[in-house]
Amino acid sequence: MRGASAVRAAAASLPPLERIALLLVAVEGLAYQDAAAALDVSRADFAAALARARAGLALRLRTPERDPARRPRLRLVR
Repeated sequence: MRGASAVRAAAASLPPLERIALLLVAVEGLAYQDAAAALDVSRADFAAALARARAGLALRLRTPERDPARRPRLRLVR
């Protein structure tokens, strides 16, 4: 279960607001407006924190074989 533990560790390393935003939507299933109200922030601020959380999680979980910068370049063959 290395994958689940990697996700937990990556989520735990996020800043608090981003981690909580991610958990409220992904785990608790709250709507953005409800989650924003629970955190006493605007919906826009909540959406921004959630976007940062998702980007941070993706960055932390990136492996060398999934890194876009390491993908082989495709050549156009005519």
